[in-house]
Amino acid sequence: MRKRLVDKNGNLLIRRIGREWNPMSDLYHFLISSSWWIMIGIISLSYVLLNVLLTILFLLGGDCISGARPGNFEDVFFFSVQTMSTIGYGGMAPQTFYAHVIVTVASLAGLLSIALATGLIFAKFSRPTARIIFSKNAIIRNYDGKPHFIFRLANIRTNYIIETSIRVMFIYTETTIEGDTIRRFKDIPLVRSQTPIFSLTWMIFHEIDERSPLFDNSLTDIDFIVLFQGTDSEHSQKVYARHIYHYEDILFNHRFADVFIDYKDERVLCYDNLHRVIPCDNKI
Repeated sequence: MRKRLVDKNGNLLIRRIGREWNPMSDLYHFLISSSWWIMIGIISLSYVLLNVLLTILFLLGGDCISGARPGNFEDVFFFSVQTMSTIGYGGMAPQTFYAHVIVTVASLAGLLSIALATGLIFAKFSRPTARIIFSKNAIIRNYDGKPHFIFRLANIRTNYIIETSIRVMFIYTETTIEGDTIRRFKDIPLVRSQTPIFSLTWMIFHEIDERSPLFDNSLTDIDFIVLFQGTDSEHSQKVYARHIYHYEDILFNHRFADVFIDYKDERVLCYDNLHRVIPCDNKI
């Protein structure tokens, strides 16, 4: 079996070589797409390094800061921090023209760094996201007398997602007559691929007929990529989600357990049952 190109979350597992790219050349995208810890760590490290640089510049001016011990790195460093953040406690102040010039540079650097950090944090914090979970397995079973490929998803928020659509593609490897190996992408038709409002759960069906890659069960090394999109009713912004089912994630002759259960005279949505499957008596 060929090596997987993506993990279960659809993230590429390919190591890229021969490209001239580094995070610093696309820093904005790198910071926005990285985790919160990485972004905050880089911002914090940059802040400390900038203050260290300003501290060195102040020290090169000799005894240029009143209230600071001459040549003391600690005093000058915290004076730089106070200058960049416009705190100004009053205990230390520039006393030479050289120091006033560095203070001007530090103040400008502080304004720019705060503006950049605020913009990055807001951009990352305000990104629209869909809290959608997909069933761990897809199933193939008879439904209404016909075999179907089925999976389901759920919205774990309490909001509505309007004008929702689902697109499912399968990826397979094909060898041409000339011996070239090509990866093919092909959409598969769904019984229902759109819904005006998505709030709780949604079962997705694909009928296995002559158009289906699973019709003759000859393709045993394929991946199904699921693309979800809709508009968040709270923020009126587009949200997206994706998932991938490998062929080994597909269970035959199983059915999904009911996610709605009766509990203390009320109807309850049990998210734990979203992934639960039960063997079927009838075989395909």
